[in-house]
Amino acid sequence: MKEIEKFKKLLEYFVAHLEYVNKSTNPKGENEYIIPILDKGFRKEGCGYNGDNIQRQIKGWDEYNVGNVGITIKSNYGNYKTKKCYLNWVGTGINIFAGWKGDKIDNLYIGYCYWWYSDYSEAFITRTISELELFKDNISSNLQDFCNYFMDEKKNYNNKKGEYYKREKEYYDSEKKEKVMKRNELYISLLRSNNNIVLTGAPGTGKTYLAKQIAQQMIFDEVKEKMTEDEQKQFNEQCGFVQFHPSYDYTDFVEGLRPKQDEDDDGNIGFERKNGVFKDFCARAIAKKSK
Repeated sequence: MKEIEKFKKLLEYFVAHLEYVNKSTNPKGENEYIIPILDKGFRKEGCGYNGDNIQRQIKGWDEYNVGNVGITIKSNYGNYKTKKCYLNWVGTGINIFAGWKGDKIDNLYIGYCYWWYSDYSEAFITRTISELELFKDNISSNLQDFCNYFMDEKKNYNNKKGEYYKREKEYYDSEKKEKVMKRNELYISLLRSNNNIVLTGAPGTGKTYLAKQIAQQMIFDEVKEKMTEDEQKQFNEQCGFVQFHPSYDYTDFVEGLRPKQDEDDDGNIGFERKNGVFKDFCARAIAKKSK
């Protein structure tokens, strides 16, 4: 069976199922799609994307080259005229919803479901049942366009592009950032109360990366994926890094005597006291605070 033919069957079943469970007058496709499976464990409701048996009722029409479509049917106090009933590309919120007129489905539309918000949003392409010419023998141009749009949305998602992918990524990035900042609050609290903290672990386990995140959150009140030029300058003014090694000692870190050529004598070498990197950093901090 061609993909467009499978897609037509899928839409017809979706409409037939919804009108049947909603007890619509003369539900479309009842004899073709519903009656034959009533004695085979017909599932009235369920989430097909989550492995519910309702998915078996669209078997043969749910697998496509770009992915699998799941069927979800949920009532709202016995009413099935709700956006809790939809077809979707499994693993995404790219959905097909039903638009009702009275007790009949008037149209189908493709839209995004932003499941991380309380509301669903955006309808991109809407076609009436008559425009799609469902429950007829032919494949209409409107049905082909509707199918192409739905397939293209999933292709974009597979290729990590498109509006839905962008918005989903923004959500996950934001959620990840929130978790990171919550974790960092413990380290920041310890650091502020003890004035130092020791991060331990084998090389390459992310200690320096974590230290930078903690510093960013203390400076900017957030962790930044990428800093602007001004933010980088501000960060460098308030944060410094030192890599210790076997020959690195107190005189390098705090202060020590350093050779100095005496300009008054011929080539004589003297010594002068110089700040190490840590004392230098502290001096800059004190100077900045006093302004």
